[in-house]
Amino acid sequence: MRTEPLAVVMLETDSPQLEVRRRQRLERELAQVRCELQQARRELSESRAGERRARHTAFHDTLTGLPNRRSFEECSGNALARHEPHARAFGLLYIDLDGFKSINDVHGHAVGDELLKVISARLTQAVRFDDTVSRHGGDEFLCLLLDVQDEEQVAAIARKLFDAVSAPCRLGPLALRVRPSIGIALYPLDGTSVDALLQSADSAMFWAKKHRLGHAFFSQLSSAARASMAGPAHLESAVLRLPTLLEAGGRIPS
Repeated sequence: MRTEPLAVVMLETDSPQLEVRRRQRLERELAQVRCELQQARRELSESRAGERRARHTAFHDTLTGLPNRRSFEECSGNALARHEPHARAFGLLYIDLDGFKSINDVHGHAVGDELLKVISARLTQAVRFDDTVSRHGGDEFLCLLLDVQDEEQVAAIARKLFDAVSAPCRLGPLALRVRPSIGIALYPLDGTSVDALLQSADSAMFWAKKHRLGHAFFSQLSSAARASMAGPAHLESAVLRLPTLLEAGGRIPS
């Protein structure tokens, strides 16, 4: 019995049409891969940007952009670790703005906020590159001065800060002026922990404010003055305010 073929299939593996279709398919696949890679890069970039924003928000004051209390704790801890092995000194300045509350009450919080922004910028410009200015809340600021040589060097920086803050500030039609009280504590002379330095700086700031001094060193307070600063009223004030040390010029009587 004779068998006839039903059909003949011709495969043209090298035909121009097949090659064109193959290239078109590869181009589509490559385009899809490129699109997916670009999307992945965008998502990674957005994720990293989000992480940076979240960290900045966690460690910076939302109004002034200065480092906040959490950031200060980290910076001061690093300063202790950096200075302790070599017995190097650093300074902690606690700054409180005299007259700010009345401005805030009379002209409103919007004006008060703008004034705080101006003061924050002035403080930042008045310190050295490696120093840190942070907002501790309300109208209180802290300055961390690294690798200081002696009291004279710190006093010079305190006077510079005092002059910067005390200069008149014009906001629209308003000419405003505040005066800082600055308390100064030195490591390791006035404390070997951040809490001890804060307490010393707070006491010196309170003394400077009380006697209208430009700035006051904790080491210059007499034993009687230190005892009075540690009284119940001052301790309650410290808990509520966590004040700072700073004001221009002026020595503390013993």
